Amino acid sequence: MSAITTIPTNDTSAEVRNLLHPSADLSPEAQWAKGEGEGSRVEAEMQPHEVFSSDQKQEFWEDIPEGKDLVINDRVQAISRGEVLPTPESPVIFKTQFTLGGKKSGITLITRTDGVTSGRFNNEFRNGLSFRAEYNVACIYFSDPVGGALIGIPVEFPERLQLGVPYDFLVEDRGTEAHLVLSQGDKVLADIRGAIPRAASEPRTVLRRTETTDAYQVHISGTSLSHGMEPAQKPTAQSPQEALPEEHVDAVFADLAFLQSLLDREDALQEEADDTVYSTDASGGTFGDFWQDANPDEPLSINDRKQLVSRMDMEPTEQNPLVVHTQFTMNGKKGGIMFVTRTDGVSSGRFDNEYEEGLSFHLSYNSASLWYSSGAHQGYIGEPLNFTEHLALGVTYDVTVEDRGSQARFVISQNGTVIGEIQGALPVAAQEKKYVARRVDASSVYQVDIGSMEIRHANPVEASTTQKKAGIEKDDPRLALIKNVQYGAPLASFERSRLFLESRFFISTEMQNALPLRNPAYGGGNHRVDSDIRTELGRLLGVYQDVVGDALQRGMEYHIADLKGEPTQHAMEMLDFVLGTRTRGRYIGELARDFQVYVPNKQAVLAESQRLLNGNIDRLIENQKAVERQNWEDTHLGDTPRKEKDPKESRQVEVNKDRLKEAMVKTAPKIQNLGAEVRREFEAAVAKSPFSLQEIYAEARVPYLQVVSRENHAEAGTPDSEVLGKSSFSHEAAPGATVVIKNGELIGSESIRVPAESSQTMRFALDREVMANFWVNSVPGRAVSLTISGGDLPAGGYSSDHGNSSAGSTSLKLTPGTYEVTVSDKTNYGVMPHGNDLRSRPLEFPLHMDVRPWNMREIVGRVSLPGESEVKEVSLRVAEFDPSGQRKTDYKATEGNDAISALNPSLPVWVGVHGRNDNENSDQMSELEQSLLSNNVQLVTLNWAASAKDNMTKISLDGSKWIESVGAWAANQLQSMEIPSANISGVGHSWGSYVVYEIGAHLPGGLRTIVALDPAEDNIVLADKYDNSKVNFASVADSSYAFHSSMFGDARNALTAQKTFSIQVPENYEGNDIESLRALLEQKYFVSMTNEVKDELLDAWREHGFAVTLFSELLQNAKDNPSHPIASLFTPQKINSGTSPLAECNEEFEGIFYVNPTKSKYTEGESAGQDWWKAEQYYFDGRTSAGNPIQG
Repeated sequence: MSAITTIPTNDTSAEVRNLLHPSADLSPEAQWAKGEGEGSRVEAEMQPHEVFSSDQKQEFWEDIPEGKDLVINDRVQAISRGEVLPTPESPVIFKTQFTLGGKKSGITLITRTDGVTSGRFNNEFRNGLSFRAEYNVACIYFSDPVGGALIGIPVEFPERLQLGVPYDFLVEDRGTEAHLVLSQGDKVLADIRGAIPRAASEPRTVLRRTETTDAYQVHISGTSLSHGMEPAQKPTAQSPQEALPEEHVDAVFADLAFLQSLLDREDALQEEADDTVYSTDASGGTFGDFWQDANPDEPLSINDRKQLVSRMDMEPTEQNPLVVHTQFTMNGKKGGIMFVTRTDGVSSGRFDNEYEEGLSFHLSYNSASLWYSSGAHQGYIGEPLNFTEHLALGVTYDVTVEDRGSQARFVISQNGTVIGEIQGALPVAAQEKKYVARRVDASSVYQVDIGSMEIRHANPVEASTTQKKAGIEKDDPRLALIKNVQYGAPLASFERSRLFLESRFFISTEMQNALPLRNPAYGGGNHRVDSDIRTELGRLLGVYQDVVGDALQRGMEYHIADLKGEPTQHAMEMLDFVLGTRTRGRYIGELARDFQVYVPNKQAVLAESQRLLNGNIDRLIENQKAVERQNWEDTHLGDTPRKEKDPKESRQVEVNKDRLKEAMVKTAPKIQNLGAEVRREFEAAVAKSPFSLQEIYAEARVPYLQVVSRENHAEAGTPDSEVLGKSSFSHEAAPGATVVIKNGELIGSESIRVPAESSQTMRFALDREVMANFWVNSVPGRAVSLTISGGDLPAGGYSSDHGNSSAGSTSLKLTPGTYEVTVSDKTNYGVMPHGNDLRSRPLEFPLHMDVRPWNMREIVGRVSLPGESEVKEVSLRVAEFDPSGQRKTDYKATEGNDAISALNPSLPVWVGVHGRNDNENSDQMSELEQSLLSNNVQLVTLNWAASAKDNMTKISLDGSKWIESVGAWAANQLQSMEIPSANISGVGHSWGSYVVYEIGAHLPGGLRTIVALDPAEDNIVLADKYDNSKVNFASVADSSYAFHSSMFGDARNALTAQKTFSIQVPENYEGNDIESLRALLEQKYFVSMTNEVKDELLDAWREHGFAVTLFSELLQNAKDNPSHPIASLFTPQKINSGTSPLAECNEEFEGIFYVNPTKSKYTEGESAGQDWWKAEQYYFDGRTSAGNPIQG
């Protein structure tokens, strides 16, 4: 909704003239929609040419005879007979009043269309500009062969439009701009406008009811449609007998006289002496000594510097505004410029382009905004703009900047056409008086050429010097009260927060509320997406506060040491560590990338910490006294001075002994996979209890093994080895020793210490085959590599080296022998800020280990990627089910138990792979797995749920980045099982189809068969990170089948299989399913949807799984009836044989399944209890290679 600006009665600015003469972007029709314009005393020379109205009833619409009124309730739509092509000179303007007669109804006017729908959604047109007003939303949507896009910002109504209430609806298609206004009485409900990316290509206009169901009626009245302009009709003069009373005439002339006086005053101001203080045109009085550090005889050049600051002070007021006119051209893809008034030229330290004091007119290649910052006042002025198309390179744009003291205005135009305008009121008067011209990006690649600039201000003055507040001096007696201790000690975590809140780096609530707008995915109309972004931003700002507070604390420590004449090296190293390492972590990186928030540099931190020290030294001393007092009480007060109580003698422990033991027994297994320090703390706590460690571990069924020290090894005569089991490993106890992993099992983690640019090696021996996983999660700012070598591995072994701040992992089958795991620091300190300081500090982090005896029934591994801070677990497990349909989970074969059968590598093996946000145990995957097993095959399932769910939001697709890595890992393990590639087949759903493709691509010889079940559509907008354009299923398998069932699937990729089948479903099979619709809206990103769009997206969400349930049904039918004419063509054996009678059609479907979905209920996971639609009833239509039909 547009903001309303109040103009003071004594204002002599251009806004007064705009009130008298409405500008082009507030047309007479827009005034009509807002209840304005009727009484205007100013006549327009031209007015819209009306081609249809409810009064005239011209022969305008097809199928509606001339003289008949337009009725929309008895038809889906009405389309114009002739051509109505909108242009700037000949706009299309439509206005009507409508009343809703059904709960989900609405109307849509489509200009520049041929009346043909897109085929995807009922109310989306192949070509057209759609102005939609529905019961819950209003929007403008543009579509042509090049693509589709929303115009302006959709408006979602807090309350639905009411039934039986008349609403006024105005739309304007002016060729290059679109405008929609929906109002009810005097209240404007929606005001949407925006630039149209391309010219009109089709000439028809369509009026359409949103719902085709008769129950959802829409009543319209008072309709008018104009196309083109015509001379305005002058009002006829009033006859003498109709003359107004004398007092009315006097009042009218008095109003006109007052308004004319305002205009005269404005004209007089324009005619005053020239107030130009700078111009790039030398003929206007030379360039002038205006800029600091710039040649006064040369024009402004911004490309060779970051910014230019004025020499003179200029204080903008209503009487003496600061006005800048300039032209600029961008020569880089992401260039831009910024003008800042009322500033001192000092950056805020939070954002690279934000000033501590100033009004910033910011223009970049894709957006424009007005931002004000002064003390506690921070926020946007007006509404930021996002350009539909990026500003073009090499094109000259005009910019006008106006700072009028209490009002600001920012206009961007090109060849006389305004492409953006922002204006609004300013909260406080100017505090600083400098003016800055700044390039948005300092890189020389992103050049901005300023063609001309004129700066106008009547009374510039020589810059004044500001007296800085005196700070703490070295002889301040309070410094003596701060003891020679680590100065961070008295500063608890709450003190860091307080320092941050008092600093100029603090981000106000208003600013926090505005930050989400910097994320391109925010504000699209999907409230769940917006909520996820706000939640993520809150988490990132928490990290930002901690990092900046830590840096400020280190800066204060530095200043205290410096003032006291003590060494400052340690404090400076800690500050460098914070700014050089912590700021390079994942969260700070996301904050900079997604929201353009940056941690201040060292210079800004030191300056601000000096200021904070001046104001907080007394509190610092009080904090130190409180800490010292608490330390004295802890030392001297109690039952006995400094005699530590023996917990074994404590009455409280005796009373709660049973509960204490129970807690320790439950805790013991949980800490085994944590670091050695955690385990040592636990074991120290047990040692102070009435119980022994052996006793606790025995009851917890945790192996208890004492680590043998180097001295004990010497006494035992085994100086080169330690015998370890599951609980622990410590290479520090016996440097250079070889660890013998007892029973082939070692699960846990150890804290290791690696000197910078050096390495640490662990040697271990195996007496059996194992599956060995070693991994390290990211060390912020450092590049850590992991290498395993030895045994029968190739020379040099296998390494995981993903670069800075990345996790690394190795996941391999190892045979008996001796191996080494080496962790190395590969950081390039020479290119890092403060790299030399970081080089002096070793790395400390946990090395994680998961070593288990080799078991083909269950293989668990880890995968890692460059840039990812954590590894992800993956697994291959043999699938078997008991008679009740429950999956068996006993993967360890022992005598007498009903363990899962081992794989026979000489027989065919199928690999089942789930898709996004799914897992191997979901309802649809369990049904598919049981159907495959019923056809006498061996089956393993690849579970990569941790990666498939690694999406930034509920709708994003960035988890697809793991597809290739997961597929490569699975291929390696299948080779380790020694299964010939000719015996390996794979079936995958959605993303799982591509995982199966990667398995085939990484197996020598490829796969026997691939079955791709609705392989997923690529969507870069939703951050899809997998390039599926390379996928060709037939290229990595001897036999390949694919099923395409939904718009979430990619028909193009499905057709790369040798045999591809389409799945078709009838309309409206599902009825009304609100819960599933809500689930859908969390999965797919659409900001403005008609009811038909919502229904079709809901259908697509269900239909994405139809490929899975249909294939399961085919397999089950084949098992129940081996001679079934259709199902028998899709058994695993038939598909593997490659002898299908179906004809192979290049780039076309080999057959179509017409399915009648049935409704069931989910039983597993988050969807348990919700409706599950399955494709279980089908009719197939295909052809043999001879052209004979195959149907049934």
